[in-house]
Amino acid sequence: MFAKRNFSYQIAYETARKAGYSDGEAAKFMRKSVALAVRARDEFYNVDMQTGSTRPPLVALSLGPYGATLDTAAEFTGLYPPPYGPVIDDTESRSRRGPFMSSEEDSYVDALAAFHFSRLLAYASDQQTWDAIDMLAFETVPLVMEAKAIRIAVGRLERWFHENAAEDVKVRQLKPWYISFVFPGPGGEFVENNPESRGPESSISKAYTPFEVAQATLSRSRASGDTVVPSGLGINCTSIEALETILSGYARAVSKTSREDGRPWLVMYPNGGIQYDTVAKVWLDGSRGKSSTSWANSLVGHLRRDQMKQQVEAFGGLWLGGCCKTAPSDIGALQRNIAC
Repeated sequence: MFAKRNFSYQIAYETARKAGYSDGEAAKFMRKSVALAVRARDEFYNVDMQTGSTRPPLVALSLGPYGATLDTAAEFTGLYPPPYGPVIDDTESRSRRGPFMSSEEDSYVDALAAFHFSRLLAYASDQQTWDAIDMLAFETVPLVMEAKAIRIAVGRLERWFHENAAEDVKVRQLKPWYISFVFPGPGGEFVENNPESRGPESSISKAYTPFEVAQATLSRSRASGDTVVPSGLGINCTSIEALETILSGYARAVSKTSREDGRPWLVMYPNGGIQYDTVAKVWLDGSRGKSSTSWANSLVGHLRRDQMKQQVEAFGGLWLGGCCKTAPSDIGALQRNIAC
């Protein structure tokens, strides 16, 4: 028996085991997080009702990438150890030399799909927990192959619902869901298109533009099994200045992708104006240097440009917010700015 420790950034069965907890305890913790979110939502709504609001906030199940369970900033670099990727040294983030074969990538996708499915099942297998969730948010995804894995995992969950449906039990349905990518480079480069973030020994030689990221996420591929398409496509943990370039690629991909259930919605929540150093694992500027109003003005100002307005119109709707280093005051300022 060993002492139990605190979890790392994001809970999963793997992080719970490292902290000394059983899988059963881990599942309880995961479900408890939903119960706490519901309680916070209800308390807020009860207070907000006094101002005349009639629409309660939604509860989104936030599920980060596999990299968020590590302590290596891998949710930004996409450098995953086996069996999830080719990294051979976590401390130095070194990858095996040379590009890996497509069959290798398939094995990484399979491992990542199993990781995401096991977490989804922790929530979906409990009726009360699943009923309390309004949507699924797969956030800060740094790899196209992980997006493919997430789609496979969601497809497995949908099949699991059908296979386990019983006449005397309420049939669970798949929730609306989205995948949001991180573009951590100073110019909004996607991690797989930013060799400097990986070093000269990087084994991942593929380069993806925002257009290709969106296209891979929204297209159907029966051969690979990722036929389930997300309800929305997102950008988070990224600078405001990079949004226009990224969104341009997203909008082109959406316009070229046909789907029977309508256009996907856009989820966009950039950072609060500070760059994150993935090597030192610190924010480069300790002081935000900008007021909540100026952050909101900057974001809305970008959105009101003619080009960005046209890009946003390619989607079925817009969900707007803030990611790292944003605070309730920023969101309040954003809400007031949009209402103007």
